[in-house]
Amino acid sequence: RIAGVFQHKQIIFVAHSMGGLVVEAFLLRFRYLAPQTPVILLYSTPHEGSEISSIARVISSNPGLETMISGDKNQYLRRLESDWRNSGFTTQVRCAYELLDTYKIRIVTRLSATRPCSGSSTPVNADHIDMVKPLTADSGAVLALKLAIISLPAIPGSVAPPTQEVVTNTPTPARTVDFRLGARKSVRD
Repeated sequence: RIAGVFQHKQIIFVAHSMGGLVVEAFLLRFRYLAPQTPVILLYSTPHEGSEISSIARVISSNPGLETMISGDKNQYLRRLESDWRNSGFTTQVRCAYELLDTYKIRIVTRLSATRPCSGSSTPVNADHIDMVKPLTADSGAVLALKLAIISLPAIPGSVAPPTQEVVTNTPTPARTVDFRLGARKSVRD
């Protein structure tokens, strides 16, 4: 409610790692905001937990690590997934995932990062930490954001910016996309 954020017609949440789980839990708690949230973009959110939490639990007593254990033993993630699937929300979940290891460990696997996603997910040629620190406008992280924006439904009376060419340095090929908010264009590989 600070700064009138929720007074906007549309809200887009962009979250990294556990922040994506926070966004999902937030929308489940404050369901009245879901209709004005057409899309959320999640960068390597561990929907199936993360193996690194098993290692971290050995050296840390942080209770937050319990919510990140991987697999079906994780009651928190199972409940969050079930609640989200049964919510009836029309919010699109767009995802991006890391292609590189962080200190020789894949923090969030592609499957964990893309489990609840709508449509295709975007690979980012970076590790878990650097994937949300793009160095150029043609990075996979920026492409993921642009693709999430073009998936937005139209806002009546909005002005459309011109079509732009998006070229990435990730394994995803170049794409031509229309960046008008609400433009319903298909993006072809």
